Amino acid sequence: MSDKPPPAGMQRFYREDLDQHGVRATRRYEASELIMTFGAVRWLPGPNRMTLQVSAHLHFELDPPLLESINHGCDPNVHFDVDRSELRTLLAIEAGEELTAFYPSSEWDMQSPFTCSCGTARCHGQIRGSTHLPAEVMATYETSAFVTAQLALAAAARAMDEAQVDGGLGLTSLDHGEYVRSEASQAAPA
Repeated sequence: MSDKPPPAGMQRFYREDLDQHGVRATRRYEASELIMTFGAVRWLPGPNRMTLQVSAHLHFELDPPLLESINHGCDPNVHFDVDRSELRTLLAIEAGEELTAFYPSSEWDMQSPFTCSCGTARCHGQIRGSTHLPAEVMATYETSAFVTAQLALAAAARAMDEAQVDGGLGLTSLDHGEYVRSEASQAAPA
C-alpha cells in the first residue's frame, strides 16, 4: 500500500499508440524543478518491468505507483534520481506534455528490453540498459551513482583490454563489463 499521496501536477492517461498508460503534466514545470520525492512500495533482489535499480542486487517498485506509468524517452524531460529519491525536471515542461524518463539512467541490464518508439532525433532503438549503450551516449545523460560506477568500471576494463594488460590473470572481457577466464589461462601449465 502506498504511503505517498497521489502527486499533484500529474495525471495518468492512456496512450493508444503504445497500448499502455503514460503520465502528463497538469501544470507548467520549470527546468531543474523538483516535482516530488518518491519512496519504495517494495524492495527486490532483482529487476522486474516496473522497478528502478539502486545497486547490483537492489531494485524497488515506486511509491506512489502512478510514477511507474512514466514512459521511456531517449530525449527525456524528467529524471528519476534514485540516489536522492527525487523526480526532477530536466527541461521546462508545459501543462499537457507527457513526462518521459531515460530508463538506462538507472538500469544497468534491463529484464524487459524493448524497442523504443519515441521518434526523437536521439532515439537509440533497442533499450536494454546502460551496459548496452556506448559510454559516449551515456555521458550525455544524468545517471544514478550505481550506473555511473558501472560505467567507470566498464571503461577501466576496456582500457585494460586495449592495453592488452590482464595482470597475468588471464581474463577476457565480455561486452557488458563482466570478465571470464580465457581459454589459454585455463589450460594446465606445461
